[in-house]
Amino acid sequence: MYETSYVDDRTGHTATAPLPSPRIRPSAVPPKFPACPSYFSKESTSRESPDSKRKRLEAAAIQAAIAESAETAPG
Repeated sequence: MYETSYVDDRTGHTATAPLPSPRIRPSAVPPKFPACPSYFSKESTSRESPDSKRKRLEAAAIQAAIAESAETAPG
């Protein structure tokens, strides 16, 4: 059985009440809520860093240049 309690600072008495279900910790974030819109549960996408993007685009440009030079090479 789950219960919660409260201590009155002035009197020192403890009040206890039963809970119908367990509580979620204040720091906990459930990954999905069954009755909420789907966009609440989607993972956010992270952006590619500028350095990674630059390296990727440079590598693609080099590959394209190599392929083009191989096509136009005499022989």
